[in-house]
Amino acid sequence: MPSTSKAQSLFTVEGTITGIDPSKRTVTLDHVFPIEIPTTMKFTGPKGTGAASSLQPDITGANFFSRILDSSAPNRVRSILPSDLAPKSTVLVYPGATIIAQGLRTTDSTGTHNVAAFADFKIAEHVIVGTLESVDLTTGVIVVAGQPCKMNPDERFISSLVDRGNSPLTIQRLHDFGIGDVITIVGYRLDGVCYVNTLQTTALVAAQGVSITQADGVAKSNTLTMKGAVAVYVPGQTVSIYNAVTNQLLGTVATTLNPPPVGGGVWNFKPKAGSFTIPTKVKVVTSNGGLTATANVIIK
Repeated sequence: MPSTSKAQSLFTVEGTITGIDPSKRTVTLDHVFPIEIPTTMKFTGPKGTGAASSLQPDITGANFFSRILDSSAPNRVRSILPSDLAPKSTVLVYPGATIIAQGLRTTDSTGTHNVAAFADFKIAEHVIVGTLESVDLTTGVIVVAGQPCKMNPDERFISSLVDRGNSPLTIQRLHDFGIGDVITIVGYRLDGVCYVNTLQTTALVAAQGVSITQADGVAKSNTLTMKGAVAVYVPGQTVSIYNAVTNQLLGTVATTLNPPPVGGGVWNFKPKAGSFTIPTKVKVVTSNGGLTATANVIIK
């Protein structure tokens, strides 16, 4: 009689689903590690953020194959599969999740079986650091270091576009003022596109935080004295001063670091007497992001 003894051991494996066989109730991780999915298997998955905080994959061992192969299932369910395995649908299918599975590995007369008892799903991260080359406001494609990227539409995960101080930015602002900035992107790849969970700028800052604290003119000597501040100091940042009525450029000065505890940066502008007619109203514009402020000139 053949031996009925079994050799058993625990296993833990991490990888991406690269194959699926519903008839055998198996999935394969990283092309080489098959896992059997019993009906009693337990799954956990990432919940959504913010308003979508209650969203998570509605998956059990009993409904695993029917749910992930159902083209009408929510994206948060179908995104467990990689795009080439997921059912065809007009709705975007997200990349295969990274899975951490634990279970019992058994070898008997029929072969070796990796029977999972638990699995946790996580979206794998893809990181790009490079120069922002273009932003297409129509398609939403952001090109960084030659790589096409889009903001992530998966309701379970963040889709955050921020400056170096983590203040929110708009894609319009990125388009208008961010070209040439160094961008850090964290997301995931699908069909040649990196879908962005977080995009962070280096120099471009959010539309806030520049001010004019002094704008004084002396008519007799035809001199102008101006001072101001920026909420976020960036090395190399400059402030351009304009006549707010005629839009004439009056000059450009560098910002300097304002030491703690105040922080941020400051700027000073005092051009040579008689360089131009003292304006009645001035405007300042920062080099990194076009932050603006205006003020009336107090002429004595």
